[in-house]
Amino acid sequence: MEFNYEYIFFKYIYEKLELFKLDDWLTKEGIKMLDPNGEKRISKYFSLVSTGDSSEFDESTKEEYKTIFDKDLEILKDGEMCDLAINFILKTYENYFHLNGKVEYNYYGPHEMAYVAPSNSIVIGLNYNKFDIESSNYDDEVFRQNGIVVDVLNYIQNNLLIENKTRVSAVAYDEVVLSQEFIQF
Repeated sequence: MEFNYEYIFFKYIYEKLELFKLDDWLTKEGIKMLDPNGEKRISKYFSLVSTGDSSEFDESTKEEYKTIFDKDLEILKDGEMCDLAINFILKTYENYFHLNGKVEYNYYGPHEMAYVAPSNSIVIGLNYNKFDIESSNYDDEVFRQNGIVVDVLNYIQNNLLIENKTRVSAVAYDEVVLSQEFIQF
């Protein structure tokens, strides 16, 4: 059920925040994506990093959650069930993702400052292949791509809000970072 909730939530914010425009721009700029054939992938580059659970829902909300999300994902993707799921998500995502917790920041990757985000934000990952570069000017190309990635991260963090209230944070993951152990707080 959690996978279905998070899939529909990410699909909603992907469309609402027009992340597809950033997907297109990153492709145009020659940034290579990681896992281009990922199962049930919504975005070429972005994924939902925030995870949650329904433990803080009251009993009636838990029942509604089970009724909506205990279905095959294909049923939830489009149409009336998708609308029902999105309406439920918009009422519950702050509790589901524990955005009102007492911790100010969380780690979303290796124990480095680049993977810290405010705990009251939804975190998405920008997944890209940083070191697979086919250029005679390798260092210049790495520098150019780093600039593009930083621009995208800054744009997301400075401009994107869900329903005009919840901040979206972004963290970049390359093939080296994804091979490291992530810490969980």
